[in-house]
This record gives sequence, C-alpha cells and structure tokens, in this order.
Amino acid sequence: MSDLAPIPCDHLKSPDEPFHGDLGDNPVLKLLDYWRWLASCLMDNRIRGMLAEFLLAAACGLHTNPRVEWDSYDLCIPAANTGLKIEVKSSAERQSR
Repeated sequence: MSDLAPIPCDHLKSPDEPFHGDLGDNPVLKLLDYWRWLASCLMDNRIRGMLAEFLLAAACGLHTNPRVEWDSYDLCIPAANTGLKIEVKSSAERQSR
C-alpha cells in the first residue's frame, strides 16, 4: 500500500502560471503554452469530446471547477437541484487527421 495521497485539483489554474524547475532554454514557459500545445486542434477526437463536456458544463453553470478525468460520469447537476448525472458524447462527420 502506498502512503502517497492523491494530489487535489480543486481550483482552476491561471494561464499565466509558470512552470517551475530547470526548463533549459525556455525558463519562462507558462501553463498557457502547454494548453495551446496540447489542445489547439479542437477537432481531435479526445479534445472534441472534452470540448463538448465544457460547453455543456458552461450551459449548466458547472464550469467553475476543474474537470474530473476518471469519474463515472462527466457532469452532475448538484443534488439541491436534481442530482442528475450526465454522460456527454460527441461525434463529427469530419475529423482531424
């Protein structure tokens, strides 16, 4: 059994947050640089699904907390309202290459 506890991700990060440590020739890399590198192709199959989740979360007012990657559902309307759990799916006629 490991003594390592999960690292909490309970707030949204700032795009201006710098990376820490030895980054060689790029000492001023910021979190925004990583996000741009990772998710600039919005039609990529994985990114498109997360974009659909984000758009629905925003429509439901649930986009102010970070997304949970491996939860059993994508979104949950708070129990005070309904406790409704939502699984989001997306598809496209055209995809990225």
